[in-house]
Amino acid sequence: MRFTVKFTNISNYSINFRNTEIGLKLLDQFRKELALPSLDVDLFPYSTPRIAQNLVLELSEVTARASKHFIADHFITVNTPFGFLNEFCSLHARPIRNGSNDAITSIEYYYVIDESAILQKWIADEFPLEY
Repeated sequence: MRFTVKFTNISNYSINFRNTEIGLKLLDQFRKELALPSLDVDLFPYSTPRIAQNLVLELSEVTARASKHFIADHFITVNTPFGFLNEFCSLHARPIRNGSNDAITSIEYYYVIDESAILQKWIADEFPLEY
């Protein structure tokens, strides 16, 4: 059996980023991350993808017991403000390479969600069901 907690917003999403235009700051950040300081600017898309979702995390039995929310069920919902978990997401870039010669043909953006930090915050806040 798995114990799960869903972080959600009643009318929308607990994680929400609109498309963001790419400027010099993000261009420099991605080049540094990729260790490709002179990567051609034309390989970068003009804007980031939109991300809008709620988050479901699996818990250990120890955490489920400590929360005291799983006495009668294995699944609970934590209501959050709109975009509440945005601070736990970071935007990154990865190169897309040509299969025949390994040349970089474009850059793809993606988000990383720090699920461990979200869980630690929920524990530190004493397992609220409502933020």
